[in-house]
Amino acid sequence: VSGEPGFLKLIFDKTDGKVLGVHICGAQASELINFGADAVNNGTTIFDILQFVFPAVTFHTLYGWAAAEAKIKFSGVKSLSGGAGWSRLRRTIIRHLERSDSELTFEEAVCQA
Repeated sequence: VSGEPGFLKLIFDKTDGKVLGVHICGAQASELINFGADAVNNGTTIFDILQFVFPAVTFHTLYGWAAAEAKIKFSGVKSLSGGAGWSRLRRTIIRHLERSDSELTFEEAVCQA
């Protein structure tokens, strides 16, 4: 958020996304850990955090970013950069199919390639 060094890591259950723990390090860690402790105590999931509207721009936005990353990993992606690359490629193929008025679905186009 501010470019200061630090990190926030959400530990979550891969079966339901429930937040099990929070690791946080940085200048504002003592101000941010309370939200994480509440998330653990209340059984909050990464999906709940994604629905929460954080005031802009605050350090609490980091929870939203961490939850978004967790959601990607929850879906089974092993590498975030690989997942992001695949997502861009998928969007590009879908746009090309739409522009060319192709009747192929994305899955059909990939299988034919």
